[in-house]
Formats: sequence, C-alpha cells, structure tokens
Amino acid sequence: MPWCASGPPVVKSTTSPDRLTDLEGTSRWDVIQIHHDELSDMSAAFGGYHRAMTACYEVTFNYYGKTGGPRRVDCPQNGTGATP
Repeated sequence: MPWCASGPPVVKSTTSPDRLTDLEGTSRWDVIQIHHDELSDMSAAFGGYHRAMTACYEVTFNYYGKTGGPRRVDCPQNGTGATP
C-alpha cells in the first residue's frame, strides 16, 4: 500500500495485531525509499554536481491517519527505490 497515490514506494510495512481494537494506538509502520540519480550536467548556478542519494523514512499510522514521521531510518536490505 503506497504512502500516497503519487508518492514513493513502501519498501517495508508492519501492522499491529491490535489495529482493530486500539483505534488510536499506532497500528502500521511503513518505510518509504527515495532515490535520486547522480546529476553531473547541471549548470554551475545549481551547484554543477549532485551525487546519487538513497534515503529511507518511517511513517506511522493509526486508524484515523498519520501519527508520526517521516523520520529518517536505515533502508531495509531488500528494499528497492524509485526515481521521483
């Protein structure tokens, strides 16, 4: 399940067994991954060079919506990124 319709992919998702009985408690933890390719042909006005970057963020939810994050975390071993 994606974080939002046009957002980055969820590379890890964990749900709580209490998600249907504790509606206000955190019930889902998603890790999303962002990837930007190396850019070396940019003009000097924009810095001229930006190295490749991959970062993961955790977002938490309860029954009513987002409860925390995004918070930077280590990327899962088997996660795959998307180029925005």
